[in-house]
Amino acid sequence: MSLPDIVGIAGISCVLGCYYLVQAGRMEARSIRYQVINMIGCALILYSLAYAWNLPSAIIQVVWFAISGFGLVRTLLKRRPAPAG
Repeated sequence: MSLPDIVGIAGISCVLGCYYLVQAGRMEARSIRYQVINMIGCALILYSLAYAWNLPSAIIQVVWFAISGFGLVRTLLKRRPAPAG
């Protein structure tokens, strides 16, 4: 097994592991941890796709990364304290 395969499997483990934990009620889908682990997982999968290209897989990973990034920013903005005034 090559390094890109190992990295890709680690990425899949991140994405699927988070999804399982949300479904099992052990992690919140709106948590920072969930979004960050999803983004890491997508990045790892994209790394592996650079060595074994698959356009549909690359598209879904880029979109999944972007959605996770949106969720992360949204979660961080909601955690900010309201301006005093």
